Amino acid sequence: MHEKIIISQHNLCVLNFSDIYKKRFLNNFHNNFMEYKIKNINIKNKDVRKLISHNVIYSICEEILNKQVNEKIVIYFSTTTIPHTFINEFINEEEILQYLEKLLLRIRKIIPVNIYISSNSFDYFVFLINKQKAEGIDILYNMISLLETNKNQKFTFEKIKSFSKKFGLTFLSNVYFNDIKSKQLLIKQ
Repeated sequence: MHEKIIISQHNLCVLNFSDIYKKRFLNNFHNNFMEYKIKNINIKNKDVRKLISHNVIYSICEEILNKQVNEKIVIYFSTTTIPHTFINEFINEEEILQYLEKLLLRIRKIIPVNIYISSNSFDYFVFLINKQKAEGIDILYNMISLLETNKNQKFTFEKIKSFSKKFGLTFLSNVYFNDIKSKQLLIKQ
């Protein structure tokens, strides 16, 4: 499984969400799971959704801030599969994927991160790009379009504050997102 692909001619670093999920999200979520002594992970439970939301946002933001690359970063989320983990003992894969997709769609509207959602797996995307197949180039240009849309979009911190308050995400602050936005802006177009 690929962690990332760098597409130099477009100054892009595409990160696999599944890798972030395995390396960052699960560790943080598991620690919170144990700390709060949650007995059952049920996606319909408001506190579990808050915990998932918190850890997904935190994991993505930390990945972007700590990734040592000189390219624009795009997070690639596949709606078809997610790594099998202890969470699957409580929630089936389809429910996790549906919740994550809705959450990521919402996240990309309110914080300055680029998240591309596809029905193709990341490995298949990498294969398509490496073989210079039309379908891969089409996905690539959709990512570039997403970057242009996000570049022109003004992220208001009111949306973030409202979202943070609703989900109890205390680590989310204007300074935190300014750091993320600044890192993305410092990279050449």
